[in-house]
Amino acid sequence: MKRRFFASLLCAMLCATLFTSVAHADMGPKPSVRITLEGLDGRLCYGTLLSEETETGPARVWNGDPAKADHKGNDPYAMLDEDIWQAFVDCAAADPDGYHFLQWGWRVDETEQLNWTYYPPQRFKVALYYPETGEFRISDIYECYAFHSYFAAEADDKTVTLRQYYDHTTDLLALSGRILGTVAVELLLAAAFGLLKKRYWLPIAAVNLLTQAALNIGLYVTAFRSGFFDFTLILFLLELVIFAVEAVLLCLLLRRSEPRPTRGRIILYAACANTVSFVLGLYLAQVLPWLF
Repeated sequence: MKRRFFASLLCAMLCATLFTSVAHADMGPKPSVRITLEGLDGRLCYGTLLSEETETGPARVWNGDPAKADHKGNDPYAMLDEDIWQAFVDCAAADPDGYHFLQWGWRVDETEQLNWTYYPPQRFKVALYYPETGEFRISDIYECYAFHSYFAAEADDKTVTLRQYYDHTTDLLALSGRILGTVAVELLLAAAFGLLKKRYWLPIAAVNLLTQAALNIGLYVTAFRSGFFDFTLILFLLELVIFAVEAVLLCLLLRRSEPRPTRGRIILYAACANTVSFVLGLYLAQVLPWLF
């Protein structure tokens, strides 16, 4: 009885989270811009993408309210100190093309990478800031060209120049990491629903491998054939299909074993497992951007 109550309560909380946010699930791929930086010469440097639009995903331009400023002095989860944040705000305010600073940025001299891994701007400029001298290097306007857009950037004394390339190896490694992570999460969550018996492990893992492969293939094909803007719609539709397929397959497979879990429990489990893996995927996209 306690186990059923816990599972139902957990499901209600997670489903509320799911339906009050963007309706995605799984640790599926997110569109990204990944830039390898050259010519930094070991100098302290911060980078961001200035956006043609005023918002993209959760990133948005500052509205002038000090309480809404996304810097470390105001928000413990922010990525930039207040002085660095303010420098980018002032830089964007003076941009001749009217491009915007969306309050996301990173220190880039240590990694020589500038990775925007969750809904990057479609059209953007690369902005590099050297706080020791107060200098900025701003690129021309570039555009996302694929689901994952890879660039190599060279910074000189005046500007930043980008060239396109594609990194298939990184994408394959990221796909493997997402699939393994999703399988691990779904197996762990099975304990809350009384589905941790060994006879259930293989069906849960096999169904997740199948649906994750289908999800990724569908999104990559869409990205290359239909373009970046179709991503959100296709992801939403695919996620609905993935949830339905997982629920049906798990009902068919798990109910062949004794004791048989109820269909209701299996469907609740599928909904919660997809929601948890999605939320965890968002978190890992920030702390492990090379995997997501």
